[in-house]
Amino acid sequence: MGMDIFRPDYKSIPSRVEQATPKRIADVEAGYPFKTFTALSTNLDVSQTLLADALNINSTTLQRRRGKRFTLVESNRIYQFERLLELAEETIGDKEDARRWLTSNNAILGDVPLSLARTAPGLDAVRRYLEQIRHGVYL
Repeated sequence: MGMDIFRPDYKSIPSRVEQATPKRIADVEAGYPFKTFTALSTNLDVSQTLLADALNINSTTLQRRRGKRFTLVESNRIYQFERLLELAEETIGDKEDARRWLTSNNAILGDVPLSLARTAPGLDAVRRYLEQIRHGVYL
C-alpha cells in the first residue's frame, strides 16, 4: 500500500496529446484540405512552391490538390511539418526566430533544417537537435 504513493495517477493528469490525438488522426486520415497547406506555408513564411518541394509534392500534384484534399501520405507529411514548427517554436521561444531557424543554413546540421526534413532521417536529425537544445545539450 505504501508503494502506491509513488505511482502516479496518469488519469488525473490532463494531456494535451491525448485530447488532440483522435481529432488529428481523423483529420490526417480524411486528408488535409488545401487551406491547411496554405496556413503552414504562411506560418513558416515560405512560398507554397518551397513548401511543396520540402514536402516532396511536385507542382502538378499541388495544382490538382487546390480546392481538394491531400492524400493520406501527403497529409502525414504536412502533419510532420506542423509538429516540427511547433517544436521549433516551443524550443526557441519565439515564432519569428523559429521560422528563421527552420529556413536558414545550420552549421551543426550541415544544411537548412526544412530541407533536411524532406526525408525521414533528416526530419529525425532536426527533431533530435531541437530536443537537445531544449534540454540544454549543445553540440
